[in-house]
Amino acid sequence: MVRVDDPDQVPRPNPAFVNRVDELALLDQLVPRRPGVDSQLAVVTGLVGVGKSAMVYTWVARQREHFPDGRLYVDFAALRTPDGTAVGDGLADVLRSLGVAESTIPTSLAARTNLYRSTISTRRCVVMLDDVTEPAHVRPFLPNSGGSVVVATSNGRLVELELDGAMPVELEPLADDDAVELLRRHCGDGRVDADPAASIALARLCSGLPIALRVAVARLLRRPHLPVAALVAELTDDDRRLGGLSVGGRHDSIADLQRAPRRRLPCRLRRPLQRSPTSPVAGTAGT
Repeated sequence: MVRVDDPDQVPRPNPAFVNRVDELALLDQLVPRRPGVDSQLAVVTGLVGVGKSAMVYTWVARQREHFPDGRLYVDFAALRTPDGTAVGDGLADVLRSLGVAESTIPTSLAARTNLYRSTISTRRCVVMLDDVTEPAHVRPFLPNSGGSVVVATSNGRLVELELDGAMPVELEPLADDDAVELLRRHCGDGRVDADPAASIALARLCSGLPIALRVAVARLLRRPHLPVAALVAELTDDDRRLGGLSVGGRHDSIADLQRAPRRRLPCRLRRPLQRSPTSPVAGTAGT
């Protein structure tokens, strides 16, 4: 086995990240980890687009010194296929990142799990499992020993893992002040401060979801002379809200809101989603 020094895979945090002080403090309880005493797993849950991934990116960057042997990242959305979730492929990727030669990686999930646990047992790593949907997807990545920790994100609570000792961290939508601060940091041209009432109204129309707030900012940036109040007027009509919150971007998008269970969405976003066409709309925030 070839030792790979310090794999650094977790995406970098957004400098405009706001608040989440209490939730970050909960994650801080993972370090420094005392093997056999402290939890080795935290599961961050919340609505689609509430900023789960962004918060974990921020936490990993802040706690980098506690994980000198690597910051590993597995994107479960990329592992999902019509036949299921290829957890074994994710384990194989992690093993390669830890320096395991391709020729020695077993074919079965059980054997890969055992090799992973042996490989990571003497290291201090953080493994981020992004967009997990089932407890069974997480368990193969849990170390048996050592100082490594795992942080998973999921749109729904993984209660079985909590019963096994995982630390739950639930994210709520941003409060008005924090949502306006996010608008201010991203917009940066004075329009948010020029009309505080309209900025609060825009934050509420976006239900405090960072993904929606950032797409709204993208609309403002594309139209530099548009006042915040004018955008609020455009978005106030439920039938137009999803159309207004659309801009070309990455895979982590407002379209995800359309696929989310209605009970997991704020009430003010349910009606426009139910009425909106199914054309893809995209944003620029982590979920």
